[in-house]
Amino acid sequence: MVHYNKADLEHILADGQRLHLLVVGSCFIAADVSVELADRAIEKLKLIGKLEATPAVRKVLEAKLS
Repeated sequence: MVHYNKADLEHILADGQRLHLLVVGSCFIAADVSVELADRAIEKLKLIGKLEATPAVRKVLEAKLS
């Protein structure tokens, strides 16, 4: 299981990074993560399993699925 919240993603961006996630299992994006933050911090997502996020964040991340 992978879990990211607002502070996690802000820290990644502050370090000049973007995420390329490969998740087998569950990917949980906390409710405090805005659509804009998720879009900026997560560049790519490959998921074999379940995505748990708010509907708006889920929509943005589904567009990044490869």
